[in-house]
Amino acid sequence: MDYVETFRQHADDCRSMAKIASDPASRDTWNQMAERWMRCVQHAEMSEQEERRRDPRQKHAKRMPRVVAIQKERRAAAH
Repeated sequence: MDYVETFRQHADDCRSMAKIASDPASRDTWNQMAERWMRCVQHAEMSEQEERRRDPRQKHAKRMPRVVAIQKERRAAAH
């Protein structure tokens, strides 16, 4: 699963809802939710970049930090 793209899709969905919202308060709420999803995108991208820097074997992998942490724990336990 590509979390970055999923988060982006959620942000796009929120922006779409903001466009059709009938009152300003609802528009603001949807836009704020879109901004939060975009922050999730940024965090996920940074996590992926950091992991690729630390582990060259994962150069093209798109993984969430917890999955990577579990894999590292298993590798460490095996040694």
